[in-house]
Amino acid sequence: MRNLTKAPGAEETEHLDESLRQIYSLFERITLVNVDADTFEPLYVDTRSDMVSRRSNIRAMAREYASQYVYPEDRETYLRLMDPNSIEKQLKKAGKPYINACIRSLVGHGQYAWKQYTVLCLQESNYLLLIRNVHEAALDFLSAHQGCAAELNHAEGISGELLWKSLVQSDIIRLFWKDRERRFLGASQSFLDYYDFSSLEDILGKNDEDLGWHVHADAFKSDEYQVIHEGRVVRNMPGRCIRHGENRDILANKAPLYDENGEIQGLVGYFIDRELINANDSRGAETRRRDLMTGLLNARGLMEEEVVFRDEYYMRNADFVRIHITIDDFSSLVKQHGFEFGDKAMVALGRALRQEFGQSAAVARYSGQRFVILRQITGAEEARQLRTRIRSVASSLQSIEGVPLTLYLSVGYAIYSEVDDLEAQKKRAENSLLVDHDENVSTESRISYASELFHFYDDLPIPFAVFRVVTDEEGLVRDAIVFYANHSYELSCGKDVSELLGHGTRELFPTMDENWYDAAGRAALGGESVVSQFYLGPEHNLYHITASPVIHTGYCCFTFLVLDVKEMEPEQ
Repeated sequence: MRNLTKAPGAEETEHLDESLRQIYSLFERITLVNVDADTFEPLYVDTRSDMVSRRSNIRAMAREYASQYVYPEDRETYLRLMDPNSIEKQLKKAGKPYINACIRSLVGHGQYAWKQYTVLCLQESNYLLLIRNVHEAALDFLSAHQGCAAELNHAEGISGELLWKSLVQSDIIRLFWKDRERRFLGASQSFLDYYDFSSLEDILGKNDEDLGWHVHADAFKSDEYQVIHEGRVVRNMPGRCIRHGENRDILANKAPLYDENGEIQGLVGYFIDRELINANDSRGAETRRRDLMTGLLNARGLMEEEVVFRDEYYMRNADFVRIHITIDDFSSLVKQHGFEFGDKAMVALGRALRQEFGQSAAVARYSGQRFVILRQITGAEEARQLRTRIRSVASSLQSIEGVPLTLYLSVGYAIYSEVDDLEAQKKRAENSLLVDHDENVSTESRISYASELFHFYDDLPIPFAVFRVVTDEEGLVRDAIVFYANHSYELSCGKDVSELLGHGTRELFPTMDENWYDAAGRAALGGESVVSQFYLGPEHNLYHITASPVIHTGYCCFTFLVLDVKEMEPEQ
């Protein structure tokens, strides 16, 4: 320590800077702890990785820090050191103005290092918490005292070594462990028996790709890299592996394999064969109702649930709504970030939907990026409110693994009491979804979506198009927006589909006969099938048209057939 008061004038700043540099070179974190004010204020932090702002409630902060940054076995030591009620007692017992402890602390990506935490008394109720990295010195010390540590690890009665040996030799769990390069270091006898390996030598030093038992190995590889390099724990991750000439559905569990210093040296895991669970225990039948990717109900589970909801309606008059949900412009998202990111987006949305509605509704992923919710309601207004809540769930997802993300959803719904039939309810919900989707998506997505719905009309030899009518305040049709157009329609009007979809007929064809709009309104709003003839287009050709309702109220489809004017009778 230097007495800076003796440094006159300009030399004071120089001495101060030099002293601070010496302090900063020793410690990676310096924090002022005020017990009376119950505050925790970092003065110097060499990284931006954790709390750098002033915090109140020392005890709560210590618990939060311990759970996030301290190795589990050392958390009690850290909390005891940082207990504001006992710091003064600990200093008196030590007989020194400071107390310290060596604690394994997170340094990033799931790795821990030994650090020395020192609490230094400045004055009554004011302390400095000084933290420095002593990992290398701690390793040298532990290496020199390895024999003593081994004796301390021996438990009275049945030793940990004996328990581990019994577990590995048993047939109750398919256990394995790997090094940092994902190469097998060992496995239990149950694991070897499952794959019919004669000995450990068949797998030692090999990874999954060497053994070739995964048709889609990337998912397993990605999970294991995250376990080893980021300290992630994988729980019941669904996947498939080849056994006895067939793919088997499994659930894999993996966790980091730490050494005594808190450093990740590999991973340890086990897996469950889902089909064997189903064969031996009826409790496993539940897995057949679940979507492998999201963990939500799948199409089969959804069918079973909708029957339950229907029965409740007839027995107890409990009405319910079926809500269809899809991610808008999903193809653009995948195009920008890749298929794996698209999968993660669906998983994130599924998790958010389950968190929001899982306690009161059945939530399913029934195909692609489409989800379904079944929920009992008391009226139509509640159904509308649910649609709003679903959109707010999507807006709450701000990022995935650090990548900024904004999800936009289309939502359609149908109430069971309005149709009194499950299949009709499903169709109405899907049609409602189509309407919402048409109003929200980009032109690129609209083209893709419309083609998906009406692809069987693409090569029809006569012009065919679908329109969404737009009405004024009095309910009269003022325009019709092109929703779909086949190739023949493109040729007949001389415009590409990208120029048509999403655009109004008033804009595209300013000279369109007003009787055409009347036919569109009668079909889209009145549910009529209209057959008529009009002179259309700049050539003023005579067209035979049909207009019919399609998909949902407000939509209609047209067919157009050019008539030879010369062959028509005068009155026509």
